[in-house]
Amino acid sequence: IKTDLSCKSDIQILYCGKRINTKNHIYGPEKRNHYLLVLVNEGEAVLYGEKEQILKPHDLLVMHPGETICYKAKTPWSIQWVGLNGDIICEYIEKLGIKKSNPVIHVGLYNEVEFIMDKLYRTVKNNTSSSKIWQLGLIFNLFAVLFECNELKAGQDYVKHVVEKI
Repeated sequence: IKTDLSCKSDIQILYCGKRINTKNHIYGPEKRNHYLLVLVNEGEAVLYGEKEQILKPHDLLVMHPGETICYKAKTPWSIQWVGLNGDIICEYIEKLGIKKSNPVIHVGLYNEVEFIMDKLYRTVKNNTSSSKIWQLGLIFNLFAVLFECNELKAGQDYVKHVVEKI
């Protein structure tokens, strides 16, 4: 599903989609000029790059602009994705610590992220002013939840560190 977002915003939602129980799915090698966020709902895939990495359920793969990505599903899998552009997206991804060298994070608040991605998918089908504003709000919600995941993980790491010291 593609959208022509005409709301004044630094964020551009280029497209979003989903695959459900796809067998033998192969992606790439592909290079994009925008960010592509891929949420793994079910199944596993091998991400090829400097080092091979396994994509598992509840992982989020962030493809950076200009980066060549290639992956192959090992099992039937279900994913959701959104293509985004904008300086603020770049800033948020950097602040989350997601880099080209390590483009995968495990999403601790998976249900919340999956809900947002699904709602975004359903909202992009409409081309009304209200749906375009909803889409922007959903992207901000998505990043708010991802930042919350990082904060929870940082808190858990801190507690773990203190317990180890004790």
